[in-house]
Amino acid sequence: MLFTDSSRTSRMIVQERGQTIATYKGYTAYDHAEIYTGQIYGVVLYKEGTTTEERLTNVEDTVNQTNTDLQMAIAELTTVIATLATSAAGTPQNIEGGEADV
Repeated sequence: MLFTDSSRTSRMIVQERGQTIATYKGYTAYDHAEIYTGQIYGVVLYKEGTTTEERLTNVEDTVNQTNTDLQMAIAELTTVIATLATSAAGTPQNIEGGEADV
């Protein structure tokens, strides 16, 4: 089949009435063919590394890393807040003229 040959699909040019409409490069991973209403055939090709499954895996990895980073940031902020609260409670304040020394 034409679309399973990666050497023939590495660069595809779509032409209509002699004019180039689009050029597709790097779509070498054949996925499947589809039949649409009216006996119109479509072919699904991907660039290497950009299949739906691969993209979903990358997004999941990114979300997991972001969640880990956020949990670490929350832990650090909690520690900073606790440290600030402890130091503020243990420091005597001098209130003269309406201002406090911190």
